[in-house]
Amino acid sequence: MLFTLTKNELKKTFKRPKTYVVSLLFVALIALLYIGFYVEERRMVKMNSPQGRLEQYQQQLTSMDQDIKELESRKSTDESLQLTIKQTKENREALQKNTDKLQEQIKSGKVVDDWKAQVDSKIEELNKRKSNEAIADRYKTDIDSSIAELRYYKDNNIKPIDSWTVTGFSYLQKTLQILGTLFLGVGIAVFMSDIVSGECTPATLKFLLIQPVSRGKVLLSKFLSVVISTSALILSIEAIAFVLIGLFKGFGYASVPTVIGTKYQFDMSKLQDGVHPLIQVAGSGSNIPLWDFTLRTIILQVLFILVCCSFIFFISSVVKSSMISMAISAILTILIPILTQVLNPMKKIAHFLFLTYGDTSSVLSGSLAMQYNNPNLNITWAIAVMVVSSIVFYAISHFVFTKRDILI
Repeated sequence: MLFTLTKNELKKTFKRPKTYVVSLLFVALIALLYIGFYVEERRMVKMNSPQGRLEQYQQQLTSMDQDIKELESRKSTDESLQLTIKQTKENREALQKNTDKLQEQIKSGKVVDDWKAQVDSKIEELNKRKSNEAIADRYKTDIDSSIAELRYYKDNNIKPIDSWTVTGFSYLQKTLQILGTLFLGVGIAVFMSDIVSGECTPATLKFLLIQPVSRGKVLLSKFLSVVISTSALILSIEAIAFVLIGLFKGFGYASVPTVIGTKYQFDMSKLQDGVHPLIQVAGSGSNIPLWDFTLRTIILQVLFILVCCSFIFFISSVVKSSMISMAISAILTILIPILTQVLNPMKKIAHFLFLTYGDTSSVLSGSLAMQYNNPNLNITWAIAVMVVSSIVFYAISHFVFTKRDILI
């Protein structure tokens, strides 16, 4: 009977015009995000092209000439001033050599892109930093991760992809981050806020309640239908976008090492703006392939969708008016993350609030803790809070719906 009820609820969901309106809006948002990423990619490509770098060099040379002229106009014999003038002139000479070299390459049409030498240079620099005894072990996790990524490129003889380049994987990661931070909760609120409150009319509930099935099963079928339909719509649109962009722009390197599970703790020996800063726990982070990281991000997103559905389902069960239910759901899903970001007291309890975990990639990497200066924002807390919140919200919805007097 539960299966039949759920199937009927799914049919009702996909017959509603709102389902297709919200889906089209979601598709439009996905497309707009791609356009934004593409425009930024074009800008960065132009800026980092040989001609773009030459323009930047020339601007820096002009700025240095002005600095030298201004310093020399002081006509002072102060040693520190003379040293500054000397260093500025030396830097200008070095930059002029690079500018002349780049101009010659552009004229000859043979611009050198020795990415292997650049990778070797970066690895050497990182190893020197790592061997520095003054650097504490807790700061070396990021260094190890950077070295592992660069060695992957070197060992596989593949050129590193610039951070601004749009690929299937990079697009999906950025999109999941933006959706979870800003839009996902609000979109789900608009989509399903009237799932129960919208049927608090005599005709609808009379038909449901005269059936030989308990109120609990009626409610559970509605909950299952919204979780299934919401997850299916969001994931299918994301998957289609990932495949299309991957086919046209390339997917990127699926096996590149990606940091996961970095943990943080307060540095009690320092104070910054009146609070103790966060530092990495030595050895807490590890590397997994990008495809694995992306898959875990999506799984965690499904859990976030589940808890959002539970929360909005709870509001829809308690509030009889569909308009009021939608307003409350949308306002809370927008207001709570904003207040958590700007108010220090809210940051301290951010790990108890499920809406904090919308950016699932930051949850997995551990960087979410740095955003809120809260070391409890980690994968373990995220899963626990979202699971417990889902259960609590649904339990309250069940109790309210089964005990409420309904005039039919």
